[in-house]
Amino acid sequence: TALFRSLDDDNDGIPDTVELATAPPSGDTDGDGIIDSLDLDSDNDGLLDIEEAGHGEADANNDGRVDGPVGTDGIPDAVQTGLSPNGGAIDYTVADTDGDGAPDFQDLDSDDDGINDVIESNGTDANGNGLADGPVDADGVPSSVPAGGATPVDTDGDTVPDHLDLDSDNDGINDVVEGGNDALDANGDGMVDGNDGDGDGIKDAVDGA
Repeated sequence: TALFRSLDDDNDGIPDTVELATAPPSGDTDGDGIIDSLDLDSDNDGLLDIEEAGHGEADANNDGRVDGPVGTDGIPDAVQTGLSPNGGAIDYTVADTDGDGAPDFQDLDSDDDGINDVIESNGTDANGNGLADGPVDADGVPSSVPAGGATPVDTDGDTVPDHLDLDSDNDGINDVVEGGNDALDANGDGMVDGNDGDGDGIKDAVDGA
């Protein structure tokens, strides 16, 4: 299917309209030169968009794309269960765990605990900017990320991966406290308080934006 006729150019199960509507004006959340509708890791945190989208569909061959047939609308049929396979709609709500308006696939700290997703998924981020290290390939995935993207870590085995879990080890002490950011969570909800001026998903109090 030609790109101009496809509603999901990279077949990650997230419609292009969603990826571009929530991206910055450039359409390129991570600034790697690949617009989000073609980028398999839109925020460069090492967790592929197919993982962070929230649809839970399979990617057995680790290519960052939803397995199975794709209809004439360009959207994988697997995310259109119970809907017209060519109607352009999807059967799930795109995940925004912390409710900050930035979908998880464009959010460098999806649970707002002050610890970036790349760190909570055991990625490498030497400069602490929330992006996985290394240049990106043609699909927008950093070179330091293994095929299929980082494997989400679930320290306490509660089926909620650490990057979405406000108490990753289930010890009753929120990660925001254990990460040294307890002073930034005045209301004790486990999330860093305040605004996110640059829209990267990391609160200003943490990234100094």
